[in-house]
Formats: sequence, structure tokens, C-alpha cells
Amino acid sequence: MNAMQHPASGWLMDYACGHLSPAFDIVIATHLLGCPSCRADLQLAEGLAADVMVNDGALAPATAADDIFTSQRAAPDMPGWRPSGSMSGEPALAAVAGNYLALGESALRWRGMGGVAVAKLRSGEGDSLWLLRARPGAVLPRHSHHGSELTVVLQGAYVIDDQVFSVGCLEDADESTRHQPIVTTRGECLCLAATTGPLIFDGWAARLAQRYLGI
Repeated sequence: MNAMQHPASGWLMDYACGHLSPAFDIVIATHLLGCPSCRADLQLAEGLAADVMVNDGALAPATAADDIFTSQRAAPDMPGWRPSGSMSGEPALAAVAGNYLALGESALRWRGMGGVAVAKLRSGEGDSLWLLRARPGAVLPRHSHHGSELTVVLQGAYVIDDQVFSVGCLEDADESTRHQPIVTTRGECLCLAATTGPLIFDGWAARLAQRYLGI
């Protein structure tokens, strides 16, 4: 079994305090559906956040853990599915994938090239939310990032060096990250990703494709 990849504690604290932008908020919330360990850590983070905010006197206490999944911190016009506390584990993530894919080609406006397709769900001030879909065995171009990127796997799996990111895993990348995801051959891979800026591709061909894909 592959080890689950988790967000750093700082992400959970910002989530508990309601400090994340909408795109990053929903990626963390989606990871939480499939990760009981992080849901337990979230309860600790919420307790600490409540103490800090009450003592500072600037903000109200954080939302209770049981309510966090049904909160509407995400932008109201964000398409797709908002995580719900009524379900958890891989079946919940399969439901996320199914609900997004059920929106259809016209709603998601997929753009594809070389076995990889992307659909932009949201673009706001400082963040964007994407669905990324890749065929089995697809090799994504090597790249880095402008700012932060969080990616949660909804279906399938991909490999970076010796790390396997399977359903529920969350990858945390930033300007210091330079990687090349390779989709496993067992099936199509579907991911939900939040970014703060465009990707930085190594090769000229990938940079030309970037103009078409808009990533």
C-alpha cells in the first residue's frame, strides 16, 4: 500500500482559521475527505486557532470540526461539488470525481494535448482551481511553479521520482519544486489542483502548449 501524502500543518492551520483562498480551501477540504489522520489533526488545529483568535480578540472562534465540511467558504459561483461530512474515504473521493466529470465537456471546457487535458474551474485574485486529466502512462513536462500549488488525486495515481501519489494523496509544490509527474499505467488519473500562478516549463514545446492550455 502506498503511504498517504499529507499537507503541512501550516495549511491545516490556515484552513481552520478560514485564511485560505477559495481554490486552496477546496483542495484541502477534498483531501480531508479521504484522510482520517488529517481530520484528526484539523480538530487540534481548530482548537489552537480558536484559542489564538479569541485571545487576540480580532476574530470569532473557528468553525467546529463537524461543520467545516459543509461551510461555504468557497466562492458561491465555483462549479462542481463541495465536500460533505456525510461521506469519507475513497468512496467520497470517487464521488467527487464522478460529480465533476458528470458536468460534461461543455461545462468544464476541457483543453487537451498529448494525453493530458485541463479544465479551469475558477480563476480569481491570487488563485486558480483546475481539474487535470491524464491518460495511463502519460508523462507530463518537467516544470516548476510561480508560487504555491496543491494537488489532490481523485482517481488513479502518478509517480514523481520515488513517490507515488494515489487517491487522496496531496502534493505540495512551490517555487523550489521542479518535477515531472508520470501517470501510472493502471488507469486514467484525475486530479484537483489549486495554483497561485502559471507553471514554469523547461522545454520550448511545453511552453508553446502552455499558451493553448492556459496553465
